[in-house]
Amino acid sequence: MAGITVAYAICGLIALYMAIPPGYVAPLYPSAGIALAGLLIYGNRIWPAIFLGAVLTNIEAVLRSGLGGQNWIMPLCVGSGAALQALAGAALARRWIGFPNALDTAGAILRFLFAAAPISCVISASIGVGTLTLLGAIPLDEAAFSWWNWWAGDAIGILIAAPLTFVFFGLPRRDWAPRRLALALPLVVALVLLIGLEVQVGTWEQQRLQSRFERDARYLSSLLRTRFSDYLDVLQSTERVMVAAPAMDNDSFQQFGAPWLSRFGGLQAIGWIPRVPTEQRAVLEATARANDVTRDFMIRDRDSDNQLSAASPQPEYYPIRYITPLEPNRRALGVNVLTIPAAAEAIPRTLAKGKASATRAFELTQETQGKLGVVVYQRTSPAVPAEAGKPDGLVFVALRIEDAINGALRGHVIDGIGYCLSDITTEQPGRQRLAGLANCPEQDKPGAGGLTPWVEIFDFAGRTWAIHLVAEPGYAAYYRGWEAWTLLAIGLLSIGTLGAFLLTTTGHARRVEELVHLRTAELADAGRRLSAQQAILTHAERIARLGSWEANSVTGQGHWSSELYRILGIPAVDDSNLSRLITAIHPDDRARLQDALLDVERGLTSTSLDIRLPDRNDGSERRIVHFTIEATSCRDGTQTLRGTVQDVTDSRAAEAHIHYLAHYDTLTGLPNRSLWISRAEQALAFARRNKLRVGVLFLDLDNFKKINDTLGHPVGDRLLSAAAHRLSLCLREEDVLARLGGDEFVVLLPQLTRADDAATVARKLLASLTRPFDIDGQELTVSTSIGIALYPGNGADVDVLLKHADTAMYDAKNEGRNDFRFFTPDMNSRAYARLMIENALRRAIERNELVLEYQPQWAMPEQRLIGVEALVRWDNPERGRISPNDFIPVAEETGLIQSIGDWVLNEACRQQAEWQAAGLPPLTVAVNISALQFRKPGFVDRVRQAFTESGVSPHTFELELTESALMQPSAETEHQFATLRGMGLGLALDDFGTGYSSLSYLKRLPLTRLKIDRSFVQDLPGDPEDAAIAAATLSIARDLGLEVVAEGVETEAQRDFLLARQCHIMQGFLLGRPMPGAGITHLLQDEARRSVA
Repeated sequence: MAGITVAYAICGLIALYMAIPPGYVAPLYPSAGIALAGLLIYGNRIWPAIFLGAVLTNIEAVLRSGLGGQNWIMPLCVGSGAALQALAGAALARRWIGFPNALDTAGAILRFLFAAAPISCVISASIGVGTLTLLGAIPLDEAAFSWWNWWAGDAIGILIAAPLTFVFFGLPRRDWAPRRLALALPLVVALVLLIGLEVQVGTWEQQRLQSRFERDARYLSSLLRTRFSDYLDVLQSTERVMVAAPAMDNDSFQQFGAPWLSRFGGLQAIGWIPRVPTEQRAVLEATARANDVTRDFMIRDRDSDNQLSAASPQPEYYPIRYITPLEPNRRALGVNVLTIPAAAEAIPRTLAKGKASATRAFELTQETQGKLGVVVYQRTSPAVPAEAGKPDGLVFVALRIEDAINGALRGHVIDGIGYCLSDITTEQPGRQRLAGLANCPEQDKPGAGGLTPWVEIFDFAGRTWAIHLVAEPGYAAYYRGWEAWTLLAIGLLSIGTLGAFLLTTTGHARRVEELVHLRTAELADAGRRLSAQQAILTHAERIARLGSWEANSVTGQGHWSSELYRILGIPAVDDSNLSRLITAIHPDDRARLQDALLDVERGLTSTSLDIRLPDRNDGSERRIVHFTIEATSCRDGTQTLRGTVQDVTDSRAAEAHIHYLAHYDTLTGLPNRSLWISRAEQALAFARRNKLRVGVLFLDLDNFKKINDTLGHPVGDRLLSAAAHRLSLCLREEDVLARLGGDEFVVLLPQLTRADDAATVARKLLASLTRPFDIDGQELTVSTSIGIALYPGNGADVDVLLKHADTAMYDAKNEGRNDFRFFTPDMNSRAYARLMIENALRRAIERNELVLEYQPQWAMPEQRLIGVEALVRWDNPERGRISPNDFIPVAEETGLIQSIGDWVLNEACRQQAEWQAAGLPPLTVAVNISALQFRKPGFVDRVRQAFTESGVSPHTFELELTESALMQPSAETEHQFATLRGMGLGLALDDFGTGYSSLSYLKRLPLTRLKIDRSFVQDLPGDPEDAAIAAATLSIARDLGLEVVAEGVETEAQRDFLLARQCHIMQGFLLGRPMPGAGITHLLQDEARRSVA
């Protein structure tokens, strides 16, 4: 009895470790077979051993499943079921088969394996699953699956373990001992295979569930991140609206916010917070109370208990002025957000960096249900700030976190997955739960069903949040696979087949013979089908004009299809080898085909190319065939080359015709509008790069309609063709003449050096049409009117130039035809605009309309702030910000550049003194000096005076001069440079390489830096010319001991290219845009903090 108990318990414990998730019921349970065979061999007296073995096994099952409490009754119930099942199975076997029985007949085996055993297995499955369900260890919806698994596991266990028990312990011995090897070996092999398959399927199922869970979790995570990103989009939209319309009233703000609130659930409020100095508090409150909707408006403080009171006196306030929807959020109206601790932490971040900044989770002022919320603030700045560097106010969005998540997941809930959202920002101690499960799961700690939780960390407006998604106990049940069911079916079928095989070996020879006859008939039928398919393939090749071939790469011998001979036009009796294939094509293309064959032999997967065939003697058009080539390796180490050859003569001709129709005028053979525009855009791009002129001439034949109307369209068409031919003879090879349609032509004149060149061409075109045309015996005379537009003076793109040339052409027609005109209206408009700029610029300095912005200069690769370039900006109260490209040339022409330059230098000195007084890290300020300003008498004295008055050292400044300032070198100029350098000032040559670059400057003058112009940086690293110029400049500077600053670094590729060539000082939009002095102050403060850390 002890042996039965131990054998039952050991096999049972092994079976438990093969359970397939999500359940814990083993689909293979050999202990049931041991129990049934033991009762049939030793009698019913051993049932206590079976009961005890089942109890021990299920005690381990309870411990493994983490069950407790009343669940400890389960081992007793399952043990009882196992004993009853064995007794019932033994009774049925004795009744239907009679024991002792050698089980050597088909009837006895079938009744035992497929009747008594399966029926008796109902008992243990019903008692065990029923108990587990009543105790709550198995969900009710899992009961049917678990019952089936339990029953099938016991049935398969009997099919395998019972015969094995019989052959080793069955009585009488003479019936079983001689059959031990024949029966035991196949059954042991079957058991090992089933156990291995079951373990592998369990592993696969666990991996599949984990993979599905991660996919579902990733999907839910992306929904949540997208929703939070949408909230930031709402915030940015609000910021842009308030910048664009700072005078917006409450009703307009409510209308603006309504669509966003209806679109995104969880969005508690959208609002506007102005910055209110203490002297403007009364005005703001009075203005708000003038509106009936906000008549009770008052700036209030909020204490730690969410109680509101009248705001205490402060230098400035940030009260909520507008909030939508108003009624649910009315309590928050007027609250000074700086008195809210969470807001007081977040607002300084957005004020400092200008980026969205979220608070930690807290109970909102307007909250009535105790839910946590988050507010995201965004700084706004006025177009013309009243106080430099100070924000105009804040916009915000307020979120109820749980409502936001529920809104994002509405319609996308996945059963069995729970979530937890937490704030793990490093600045705050510990983790703050925001929504979801009470306890956020650890990332690497498996949860229900052994599934590892999904944790995704992301940044939300400056805070670090983590989304935890965990599989709940029901997840595995919802998405179980059918592998376990398939395993059971395979097990039953395998065991049944094995038993049938052992009992029916005598019929094996006959079945083999029948199988041979069947396979022979199938092979004959397959041969007939193969022949039919070959005939179909040959017919298909003929229809497609497609031939195939193959050949050995070493010997060249191979096989061609019959269609290939026909395509190549050679007799089918010729050798089908590679050399014959090569000689069958056009001599000029043989080298290309041989190269393609060699490429494939050397490892290229496949290739294809068009090849010409030799001309035929019948005068027909030359044929083109398309070769495809691939290779496969042979066992002997050689390769077999295979491919196809298709006659593509007609398709290539059709493609060429389509291309012609798409790009050329069919009447005149000239390029059409599409091709002309493409060529014009290319010419403009070249002209922009090389600073050249481009001419566009718009031609319209005079009175051509009369010819069409009187002589008919065929005559008009021939006249157009003849006129096009004459016009084309007047042009250079690089010029492009196109017909736009009707009697309109357009000429592109690239690479013009003078505007008069366009007039010369126009005169030639006019003269070419003076001779009469002979059209069908009739002398016809036609003239043309021409309009001329020039790049860059008359436009920067093709459409504008074409429109202006068209306008000029109509002016020529209005003046009598047969003439040309340059486009001129824009010249008048530019002169007028230039005059307005000059008048306004004279008043700009005295009205304090000029401001300085500073673009950072960084030491790379550590990206350490070492300097700034001072850039003058003009904020005109009527025209807004005016580009320096518009007013600097005017200032130089009018002489105002000297006063502007002096103002820039003094203002930069003032700002540097302010930074130094604040104890910020030192940096160099670069100031641009105009050539006119530099040559003006007294320049050095004015520079010295600026430093004396500001009290800053010249060693912290650098003067940037362009090459134009050095165009007229003299002893006086060199003395000025020496004096400036002696003062300690750095001297930089700006925009090096764009003007009349001369290495003599670098040798003769005491320069300290070269600045590579942005025009040479913008196309790096793809443009080889710019790359060569940049590399040469860096090399020259290193050899001369000069520093190099690269301007206009806007991409990471440009930065990496320059770093690789030892350029360690850069400035550009990638690293920092020009910003007010306050922005540089923040950067210097950050630098100071980093140096301390």
